[in-house]
Amino acid sequence: MGLDAFCNGLSVRVGSYSTVQEQRVGWIKAEALRQPDSADKILAVLTKEGGIDYEAFDNLPSNVLLVGTRAFVYHSDCDGEWTAEESEWILEAIDTLPLADTKECGSQWFMTADGEYYLSALFRESVKSGERVRLT
Repeated sequence: MGLDAFCNGLSVRVGSYSTVQEQRVGWIKAEALRQPDSADKILAVLTKEGGIDYEAFDNLPSNVLLVGTRAFVYHSDCDGEWTAEESEWILEAIDTLPLADTKECGSQWFMTADGEYYLSALFRESVKSGERVRLT
């Protein structure tokens, strides 16, 4: 069992629930790579067990994380969705973050042959159509 994402007739297999959590961790690590001066503060939200301390994440100053990172990390696993506006923010984050440089996001499964993050086309469709991305 796992998650699929849909938008305007386009569907993408997101992965298992644990894979989604790994992706969130990868996005946070990519933020730390993007901002070496804030890396310690950003990485402090990761738990020793490999998860995320969401209270600490929420308490990071707004200027430390990209809006798209917050939108990606905070979605609900089972019935979540992203609006077209959130999809646009997420695309901006994808274009900015060194996701391929993280162990969690840089594997072949998460990057296409063109070096694009595997959910990018879905978020582009959301922005283009104005439809929400829905997770099931």
